[in-house]
Amino acid sequence: MEDIYRKDPLDLIDLIAIRLELIEREVSELASRERAAGKMVAIAEQTEAIREALAVLRDKCRKLMSQGPCQP
Repeated sequence: MEDIYRKDPLDLIDLIAIRLELIEREVSELASRERAAGKMVAIAEQTEAIREALAVLRDKCRKLMSQGPCQP
């Protein structure tokens, strides 16, 4: 696996969003096969909440990064 510590914060957010989409697809397929619609709704709600949090985090990172490099 690539070194995620070297990634830009916005790239990390995008990476998380992509993996979240993959999880949603897999869960959707599993739910349709097992007829677990209730569980799928709960997972969909949680993934949407994560997606919203990532969007806020992305905006905050962009604002911080526009101010210059971050100091540790």
